[in-house]
Amino acid sequence: MKPMRIVGLVVGLTAALGAAAHGQWHAPLLALPAAVTAQSPPAPEDLFARHMREIGGADKLAAVKSREVRGIVRNASTGFVGRIVAQTAPPNLVHTMIEAPGITSWDTVFNGEIAWTRTVVGETTILQGDEAADLRFNSYFHAEVEAGTRFAKLETVEQLNWNERPTFRVRGTAADGRIHDTMFDAESGMIYGLISYRMGAQGPQPFVTLIVSDYKEFGGLKSPGRIVQRREGQDGEFVTTVTGVTLDSVDPAVFKADSDVQRAIDSGGRWPPKKAGEAPPPPISGPASNPAGPGQPK
Repeated sequence: MKPMRIVGLVVGLTAALGAAAHGQWHAPLLALPAAVTAQSPPAPEDLFARHMREIGGADKLAAVKSREVRGIVRNASTGFVGRIVAQTAPPNLVHTMIEAPGITSWDTVFNGEIAWTRTVVGETTILQGDEAADLRFNSYFHAEVEAGTRFAKLETVEQLNWNERPTFRVRGTAADGRIHDTMFDAESGMIYGLISYRMGAQGPQPFVTLIVSDYKEFGGLKSPGRIVQRREGQDGEFVTTVTGVTLDSVDPAVFKADSDVQRAIDSGGRWPPKKAGEAPPPPISGPASNPAGPGQPK
């Protein structure tokens, strides 16, 4: 299992947590009715504005300078259990740590220019291709409120029953053709899901789907308490239970590239360089010990 398969969950999660209220969606907050007819779907800016209001309000959101999300992630199909910490800051800085006690751990960082991972044994790899592009695109701290500038086209395309909830689908199409759906719960007004697409032979196909629910208040702002990630080609689904969210405490140093990152760049993408005939690391599988740490409840 590649680190990015869980990192994608974290980035999508942090985007859904509610970003600072500025940019195009700093608009009057509307009290939409619980149900809106399919003939008159609400405009995207109205849906994003209501989401901001429901999770705590524009003023509180605007004051957030950084965010740390902590949780336990599980995959019942593979037995994977681990701790996850996601630290984010504007404009698009991301640091995540995933640890499966007794099995492995790794960090992933995007510093606004380059992205890299580092394993428990100190191997540093520069992310490239789709993985780097996806991380870059989804790492904006103000991702949801800046949807109007991130996408060349943004529209509410339908009202539907999605994962047993009435929802509005807002589709964003970027200048490069990238497609991203944001699903809003038609009753609560809050973001209920995120869907990222990749182009396939039959056109755009869902690649990563996040279902966010059980919003709880952390530091005066509501954040999802449960996140389900489904990914194309992935065994089972990853379910993250959020155990805590802390605002305005992230050390900026966690986003900085160190000398090993530069060595990896100079060495073709990895440090230490891969040895001839070296086998890839074994897949992560099997149950882990208590992910919350010794003496702590699982």
